[in-house]
Amino acid sequence: MSQEISQSKTERLGTGPLAKLLVGMCVPPMFGMLVQALYNIVDSIYISRIEDSEKALSALSYVFPVQTCITAFSLCVAMGTSILVSKHLGERDKEQTNSVATNGFCLAIINAIFFMIVGIFFSKLYFSMFTNDTDIIRYGTIYMRIIMTFSFGVLIEATCSRIIQGTGNMKDPLISQMIGVVTNIVLDPLFIFGIGFFPKLGVTGAAIATVIGQILAMLYLTRILFTKTENVEISIRHNKLNRKTIGEIIQLGLPVFSQEFFTSIAGVLFNGILSMYSATAIAVYGIGYKLQQLLFLLVAGMSLGGLPVLSYNFGAKNKDRFLRCLKYLLIASTALLMIGLLAFHVFFNQIVGLFATSTEMEEIAQIAFRSISFSFIFIGANTIIMVAFQSVGRYIPSLLITSFRVLVLAIPAAWILGKAFGLDAIWLAFAVGEGLCCAIFSPVAYKIFHSVWNTDN
Repeated sequence: MSQEISQSKTERLGTGPLAKLLVGMCVPPMFGMLVQALYNIVDSIYISRIEDSEKALSALSYVFPVQTCITAFSLCVAMGTSILVSKHLGERDKEQTNSVATNGFCLAIINAIFFMIVGIFFSKLYFSMFTNDTDIIRYGTIYMRIIMTFSFGVLIEATCSRIIQGTGNMKDPLISQMIGVVTNIVLDPLFIFGIGFFPKLGVTGAAIATVIGQILAMLYLTRILFTKTENVEISIRHNKLNRKTIGEIIQLGLPVFSQEFFTSIAGVLFNGILSMYSATAIAVYGIGYKLQQLLFLLVAGMSLGGLPVLSYNFGAKNKDRFLRCLKYLLIASTALLMIGLLAFHVFFNQIVGLFATSTEMEEIAQIAFRSISFSFIFIGANTIIMVAFQSVGRYIPSLLITSFRVLVLAIPAAWILGKAFGLDAIWLAFAVGEGLCCAIFSPVAYKIFHSVWNTDN
């Protein structure tokens, strides 16, 4: 009976009402991404209320690419493990399922140890490479050291979450995300401002609140995985590390790793360009980028929900349904981002008021936020096209979109615009990068999506 139900659910991807199906598939991952995005914004809102907040926000902006790098490693292992767990469960190969889950779990621990060592010994060196401001170095070193030392929370939680999702359990990973975010939101003001019997810790308190939330989310999921997930068993004693399995995990996780890693490198380079102008500009960039990421992650969630539908219909040789699904996703993502663009302009004063701590910061943000928002016009199309490439097995064009939009186009554009027109023009680099990427890859996508049926199908 359960097999018939599972088969019926799978067949919906090819036969169910498409609009209703996409809503059901896309809303849960979009909500999950929204929850994750709040991690990036909550700290900045509270930190903007402390003394010496501009330097503290600048420090957080320098740390953000490092956090993105941690995310890259966590998602690489998590996604690769999830794909293989689902595959072997479908094959009813319990031994290989357990081996993959155990290897993925061990890889997460190895990554945690690596980041812990880097955080303890190299945090101050990292900041010294970009700024001579002793306050920024002090704030940033403290925050980065705590985040990296206790990164095992987010690294292990991500892997456990994807393993559990690979078994078909979508509820508990979502609960864990809520636990983490709610904990962070509640503890942030207590630790930052010293409310009640809590000590006033400022930036240190923000870092502590973040890692506590991540660790609690991890503990919830490890309990679910080890005690309530019957069809997956993690046993380091019975499943030794396997070089082939580890290689498969990394290979399957490489596309998502590349996307996050390129973003991390771009963040470091953009901070380097802005450091030639002012620390306030770096603080504004950190906030603006997190706000941009809020919308980007919503579209990313939409693309994750649409990916199984695209993949299924490509495999089923249903060209018309594939192209209709792609059309719906492009329209929905662009519409969502147009709403975001409108909100950035209509509610600009309210948005800036959440973060701005000085007249200089407000003046820079006024130009920066509005300039960054023009990139929203193209982000939806670029993201959906990238995922659609993955759905038909075209991974190289997918990786090229990622590298072009954040590194090959945006960073050189920022440097050229800054040299030619000054700080105010740098913020247009985001729109330039996304726009050129869309112009380059839209014709490529059109050709591939209309020719792939003749070659692969």
